[in-house]
Amino acid sequence: MSARRPLLAVSAVLLTGGLVLAAPLMASAHVHIDPVQAEAGSATDVAFTVPNESDTASTTAVRITLPEGVGDVTAQSVRGWDDRVVTSGGRATAVEFTATGDGIGQGASQDLVVRLAQVPSVGSLQLPVAQTYSDGTVVEWDDPTPASGEEPEHPAPTLYVNDAPPAEDDHDGGTAATAEDDHHDAETASASSATGSALPLGLSAAALVVAVGALVVGVLALLRRR
Repeated sequence: MSARRPLLAVSAVLLTGGLVLAAPLMASAHVHIDPVQAEAGSATDVAFTVPNESDTASTTAVRITLPEGVGDVTAQSVRGWDDRVVTSGGRATAVEFTATGDGIGQGASQDLVVRLAQVPSVGSLQLPVAQTYSDGTVVEWDDPTPASGEEPEHPAPTLYVNDAPPAEDDHDGGTAATAEDDHHDAETASASSATGSALPLGLSAAALVVAVGALVVGVLALLRRR
């Protein structure tokens, strides 16, 4: 057997492994919420996981736009962030989080929790997010997901109420019965999100680097045998 054939086999295996390890990085690169479904009339804590996608800037502000019918809204305090509820016409229209320090760094994400006092009886609620970076760039996560279920470039986080969520959204979060059921978990997630949310991304990136290094070593070994 020529040296070229095992070389190609080794390259294919390691390249496939690298792509598999990189998949979590690509899959997590959008704003998503947990839970993705809530009961109409209930009070629900919704955690927004905001990833930083810039290689040169950090995320310094996040604005969540609220639809009508959600009742009173409160923001859960997060270390390193200021928060305020924006009102207009006697109702909450948005929740704003502003970093008091460095914000969300490269390769990291942050959980920001908003409590909806009353989920309206609708099919679903779109909760658009405006993500502001330290270089002035603003990314609008406000694209509706079409009926086909194909994810747009910047999908708006969607809380499903009477409608069933698409199959892929079931993996992002569960179903919320009440805010009391989720409150403890939301506090724990928020407290550790600055470092914990970045850990899977860091591990995946490190594994990808190892896979590429193994490919180089394999190629050199085969060339020496030739």
